Amino acid sequence: MLGQSPAPDPSSPSTISQLEAKAQAGDPGAQVALGKAYEAGRGVPQSYALAMKWYRTAAEQGNAIAENDVGLMFRLGRGVEQDKVEAVKWYRKAAKKENLNAMYNIGTAYYNGDGVGADMVSAYAWFLLAEKVGNPAAINATKQMKEETGTLECDAFEKIGDMYQKGDELGQNSSEAINWYRKAAENGKPEVQIKLANLLFHGEHASANYEEVHRLCEKAANLHFPPGAYCMGRLYPR
Repeated sequence: MLGQSPAPDPSSPSTISQLEAKAQAGDPGAQVALGKAYEAGRGVPQSYALAMKWYRTAAEQGNAIAENDVGLMFRLGRGVEQDKVEAVKWYRKAAKKENLNAMYNIGTAYYNGDGVGADMVSAYAWFLLAEKVGNPAAINATKQMKEETGTLECDAFEKIGDMYQKGDELGQNSSEAINWYRKAAENGKPEVQIKLANLLFHGEHASANYEEVHRLCEKAANLHFPPGAYCMGRLYPR
C-alpha cells in the first residue's frame, strides 16, 4: 500500500542489536525473540546453546512462550541433553498459563507416551483444551481422537473438570469445572453427576442451583449409584 514504510527486517544488525540490549536488560519478550534468532541462525550465528540460554532466562521470569520453548528444546535435545520427562515439566508450566502450544504438546506427549505414560484420556483432554484456546492443530487432533476413541470423550470432559477443580495442572476455576462436568454428566455417568451436584450444592449460588442438584442426584440414584441415594437424603430436609 502506498505511503507505508517497509516492516523492519527482524534479522538486520540494528534489530538484533536492539533485541540484545533489551534482553540483557531483562525484557522476556526480547529474550524469547533473541532465542528464536539463535535457534534459526537468523541475523546471528546459529546456536542451540544460546537459544536455550535465552529461552530459559525468559522462562525463569514466568514467560509462557519461553517455558514451552524450553520444553521443546529438551524434547529435541537442542542446546541441552535430550530429556523428554523434563520437556513435559516445562510444557505443564506454560499450559497452566493457557499457552495453546504447550497444551497441544502435552496432549501429544500423552498420545505417544513421550516423557509420560501413554494415556488416551489425558491426551484427548489436552487436545480439547488446546482447541478451546485456539490451537489450529488441535482441531484435527480432537477429530482424530473422537474417531479413534469416541467412547472416551465423556472421560476426557470429566478429566478437564477435575483439573480445573483441583487447580494443579490448570488454574483453579470452579466455573470451568462445572462447565466440563456438565458436558460429561449429559452422557449419564453417575460419578460425574454427583461430582457436579456436590460442586453446585456447595457453590456460591447453592439455592439457585437446587433444582439442578436434585435432578442430578435423582438420576444417579435411579442408576443405583449409592452416593446418589445419599445425595437425595441430604437434599430431602430442604
